[in-house]
Amino acid sequence: MAVHKDLKLTPSVQAQRKERLSAWVSSPQLKTEQNCSYRLDGVHPTSKEKILVKQYRNGTYTLQTQSDACLVDALGVLGLKSTVEASVAHTAYFPYGADESGKGDYFGPLVTACVQVKESQLPILKRLGITDSKAMTDAKIKEVAPQLVDALGIEQVAFLVLMPEGYNRQYDALKAQGKHLNHLLAMMHAKTVAGLMQKQGTLIDTPCLMVDQFTQGPHLLDALKEHAPQVKVSQSTKAELSHPAVAAASVVARYKFLQSMAQLREQSGYDLPLGASAKVVSMGKQVFRAEGYDGLRKAAKLHFKTTIEVTQ
Repeated sequence: MAVHKDLKLTPSVQAQRKERLSAWVSSPQLKTEQNCSYRLDGVHPTSKEKILVKQYRNGTYTLQTQSDACLVDALGVLGLKSTVEASVAHTAYFPYGADESGKGDYFGPLVTACVQVKESQLPILKRLGITDSKAMTDAKIKEVAPQLVDALGIEQVAFLVLMPEGYNRQYDALKAQGKHLNHLLAMMHAKTVAGLMQKQGTLIDTPCLMVDQFTQGPHLLDALKEHAPQVKVSQSTKAELSHPAVAAASVVARYKFLQSMAQLREQSGYDLPLGASAKVVSMGKQVFRAEGYDGLRKAAKLHFKTTIEVTQ
């Protein structure tokens, strides 16, 4: 994975880039996305590698491709060849990656996943189109995630699903100790990593695990010392863009989140929406009117500010 990012682009530059890349990529699809002026999905005209562009309303511009070579070509179309060296991240290979899903969703669980991807298995990810789950549709994730797990082998995949009732209970217990969400997330990541190590029966003492960084604090290191002290970890922001194992973990985590949401909808009888939008507030009010805090506790993450809106 490779990514280029620019800040505060003027409207004229935004329009120029949109026109150039729309004309160059194959199968261009312009989409709407929250906080974005536009999202452009396409593929390289010859290599057929996926290309994703997001132009945010605040002027931020991101260009994501499946390889450095693809990024070089795309930047060339934009007249930005001189910025390639600064824009492309060249990183060591990490066979284990971890990511989460559901952290920003009011309804539903928090899910962590850890996946091992051997270098020899990278063609599997390319064939399935595995990238950052946020750049994939939920329909695509539902299609390819089971294939990914089958191809890698269940012994290379671990996940942990914390449904809302358990989530609220554990969050409250941590809060009573002066802790917060990052402590809970770190603990879940560490337990998921430990579960995968236990499944494989392997002790790994070299830097092998990359985690999409969710905090600047020592929370993850502390949790790993407790649950998986043999594992050495590195953390990077937007790691799913440049580390295949993290991208695979993001897809598995999102898939298990979607599965769990479907189960929660069936059990609760409510068509619980994703995210934290006005629709979420409306549904939250419906649940609260019918079942009070007990109903919300089983469906939602109560520490969200959304709860204040829902219960007023």
